Amino acid sequence: MKFTLICCLLLHAAVLISAQKKVVCFWGTWAAYRAGNGKFEVTNIDPTICTHIIYSFMGAKEDGSVTYLDSFMDLSDNWGKGYIDKFIALRSQSPNTKFMMSIGGWNAGSAVYSKIAASASIRDTFAQNVLNMLNKHGFDGFDFDWEYPAQRDTAYGSADKANFVALLQTLKTKLAANGKLLTIAVAVVQASASLSYDIPNVAKNVDFINLMTYDLHGSWDGVTGINAPLYAGPRDITSYQQQLNIDAVIKYWLAQGAPKDKLIVGIPLYGNSFTLSNSSNYFVGAPSSGAGTAGKFVAQDGFLPYNEICYNIKNGVFARYWENTQKVPYAVGGNQWVGYDDAESIAYKVNYIQDNNLGGAMFWSIETEDFNNICGNGKFPLIKMTYQALIGNTTITTPTTVPPTVAPTTVAPTVGPTQTPTVAPTVAPTTTTTTVSPAGPFVCPGNGLFKNPADCNSFYNCWGGVAWLQYCQVGFVYNPNGYCDYPSNYKC
Repeated sequence: MKFTLICCLLLHAAVLISAQKKVVCFWGTWAAYRAGNGKFEVTNIDPTICTHIIYSFMGAKEDGSVTYLDSFMDLSDNWGKGYIDKFIALRSQSPNTKFMMSIGGWNAGSAVYSKIAASASIRDTFAQNVLNMLNKHGFDGFDFDWEYPAQRDTAYGSADKANFVALLQTLKTKLAANGKLLTIAVAVVQASASLSYDIPNVAKNVDFINLMTYDLHGSWDGVTGINAPLYAGPRDITSYQQQLNIDAVIKYWLAQGAPKDKLIVGIPLYGNSFTLSNSSNYFVGAPSSGAGTAGKFVAQDGFLPYNEICYNIKNGVFARYWENTQKVPYAVGGNQWVGYDDAESIAYKVNYIQDNNLGGAMFWSIETEDFNNICGNGKFPLIKMTYQALIGNTTITTPTTVPPTVAPTTVAPTVGPTQTPTVAPTVAPTTTTTTVSPAGPFVCPGNGLFKNPADCNSFYNCWGGVAWLQYCQVGFVYNPNGYCDYPSNYKC
C-alpha cells in the first residue's frame, strides 16, 4: 500500500468536513491493572483528539441503584486512585470535549437491566440515580450499554424490546432537562438488532447511537475472519454472512428509520486472533483450530491490541496482508492470524462515514491504541487521523504503514456458519440435522469441514450437527486437509 493512497483517502474525507461529526472514545479503565506496554492510566489520555470520551463502566442493581464497580480506582476515598475526578479534570485541557460515563458492558449481562426496564417506578429510580451520579462528578452525559435487550440472560424476554424504549424515554426526559446527553451502545447485525430494538423509537430518545460494528468475526467461527469488515467478502454466501459487515449494518439501521446523523460507526482498536489449522493456508476463511495465543500486552486468548499488532509487524513477527473486497488488513505469523484495523482501513471507513453523511466514528477502546508511540507513527495515530479528517481542526498528516505482503496462492474454503457476534460457541447439541446432497442426506461426523462424496468442487461445513453445503471457486477442488486446492495438487 502506497503512503499516497491513505493521504488521498483522508484528503477526500476532509473535503466533506462537518462540525457536527463526532469522534467518540471509550476508555476501559481496567487497563490500569495491566503491565508494561498494556498499562494505561488516566494520565495517558489525550482529550483533544475525541469529541466525547466515555468512562467505562459503572454498575447498576435491580432496585435501580447505580454503583461503582471498582471504588478504589474510581474514587479518592481511603487512598483510592480517584480516576473519576482526574478524568473530569481533563476538561481543562479540552473544554469542548464531552466527558461521559457508561453503565453496562458484556460482563454485566442482561438480567439486571431487563428487571429495571420492566417497572415504571424502578425506571424512574434508575434515571434519577444516573442523573445524581452525573451531577456528583460533573459528567456531561450517560452512555447505556445494555448487552442486549431480549437476549442472553434476560428476565422478561421479548418484552425487553418495548421496555427498553420506555426506559430510554424516562432517562431522556430526566437527563435532557438537566442538560445531560444520553447515548447508547448497541448490537448491530440485523439478526440480533431485530430482536432487541424498536429502532425508530429508540433513536427518538437518544442523542446518538454507538454502533458496535466489530466482533463480526472471531475464533467462534471456526475459520478466520475480519473483526470489522467494511463490506461483505467473496465467501459470504448465506444471508446471515452477508449481514456481517459495516455497510450491511448501516443499510439495515437506515432502512429501519434511524437518522443518519445519529449513527456512529464503531471502529475496533484491536484484532480478533486465530490459530490456523494449517499455517500454509492463511486466507480469510481459512480453517482455524481455535483462538489465537494471548499476546504480551493484553493476556487474553483470541484478542490482540492494535499497539501489539503494529509492534509485531514492525519487528517482523507478523506479515501484513490486505483484503481488498472488504477493505481491511490481516496479519499472519506462523500459525497465528489476526484480523484488525489500521490507518488504511480506517481511512476507508472515514470516507464511508462522510460519503453517507453519518454521525461520526466511535473507538473501542483508547487503551489499545498505540498510545506510547512504540510503532513510530506518533501517539494515538489512528484516533488523531480520524479526528483530523472528521473534525478538521488540524492539518491531515500522512500515516506511515507497512506495505502489504504478497497474498498466498492457496485458496481458502468458503466461510462457514458463524455464531452470534461476541459469543463463543457452546457445546454442540447431541441431535443431528442433515442437509440433502445429490447423493442423499449427509450426516456430520463431527464439527469441521468434510469432503462431499458426490461433488469434488464442494464440501460440508459442519457445526452442531448441521451440514452446510459450500463450494470452492470454479476450477478448484476440495482438499480434505481443509482448503480448496488446484486439481493438480489433489486428485479427487
